[in-house]
Amino acid sequence: MTSIQLQRGAARVGTTGPRAGRGITLIELMIVVAVVAILAGIAYPSYESYILRSRRAAALAALEQLASQQEQYFMNTRTYTTDIANDLRLPEETEGGHYALTAEAGDCGDIALCYELLATPQGNQADDACATLSLTSTGQRSPAECW
Repeated sequence: MTSIQLQRGAARVGTTGPRAGRGITLIELMIVVAVVAILAGIAYPSYESYILRSRRAAALAALEQLASQQEQYFMNTRTYTTDIANDLRLPEETEGGHYALTAEAGDCGDIALCYELLATPQGNQADDACATLSLTSTGQRSPAECW
């Protein structure tokens, strides 16, 4: 009789209740899912904002490079150009296609004398608070808060 009592006692060693060793409950799983959802709800908008700003920075760099090429072209030909792809040999959009790059006559009205470079957001980038970015031959940048 003592051996039976020992076996029963040994079976209970390390257990804390009738559910011991069976895994997690549905409530525990739901709590974990809720915590993950809250964290994702906070982190994802911040991530999207970061992505928009980084793409905008790439567009600003592209406008600066385009302005530099416009000035080099002007030194060679004594005129500016609207043909970015052929005359300046630069792409007409940023990497990934998030901004379209264009050149047009500036405030003076004559492309031979002045230019305005534009970076227009495309696709998901259109959600950016900064709409079309521009840079003129006089160095004026707009919108100013986006530069």
